[in-house]
Amino acid sequence: MTRIATGLAAAMLFFGSSLSAQGQEKEANHEEDFKHAVAAAESWLPLLDQGKYDEGYDATGNQTKTVTTKETFIKTCAWLRSFVGKVSGRVVALRQFRTKIAGGADGNYVSVFYDSTCGDGVHYVEHVSLELEPSGSWKVVGYHIH
Repeated sequence: MTRIATGLAAAMLFFGSSLSAQGQEKEANHEEDFKHAVAAAESWLPLLDQGKYDEGYDATGNQTKTVTTKETFIKTCAWLRSFVGKVSGRVVALRQFRTKIAGGADGNYVSVFYDSTCGDGVHYVEHVSLELEPSGSWKVVGYHIH
């Protein structure tokens, strides 16, 4: 588990900004945002599950691409995911809408927390942060394993 904690520290440094409590809004006002953001997260996560980290990087939002290179993203994802192994289950545990994130521009953000399980039955939390881009698409700007 110490290896996972070390990996988490590295991932949090460059996988986009963490969502802060600032700018959090009531969940009931954002059901459409949640629907589309969760769909985007659930289209993106299988890329990581299948080891397609290059495609995962290509599908991230502009904020991620300004903080890290594709090469670094690929290496870090491979390293991080090696600690949890193959995902055997994933369920949405929590969704949050925010207009502010630490270190980022004001905007529309959704954070999706998954209760995930790996092949050997160990539970962990995957945290996917998404931003509504000007194109109207929700894009991943952060990924953390807790």
